[in-house]
Amino acid sequence: MNKRELIARVQRHMGAGATREAARAALSAVLDSILQTAEEEGSVHIAHLGTFEYQKHQKRSGAGLPSVSPKSLRNTHRLTFRPAHRLKISVSQLSTRNN
Repeated sequence: MNKRELIARVQRHMGAGATREAARAALSAVLDSILQTAEEEGSVHIAHLGTFEYQKHQKRSGAGLPSVSPKSLRNTHRLTFRPAHRLKISVSQLSTRNN
């Protein structure tokens, strides 16, 4: 599923009077809120879904090709997701139904 399909699904869930723009705004507000809060507070926990964590990785040295000297890699930031137990169970049930 891509973002366009997700917006269409949100629009259907919002009801008959919802516009595509309203669904896009709702989805963007949720995603932006998750990203911003994770960056500011370190993590966002959504019950029955999981936890989004913002992780900072310090500068480190990296190895390139054998003919290239080692170089310093910059600081990186990563948003990770750990699914809740209930979501794991739901996904495993889906995979057993589809087999």
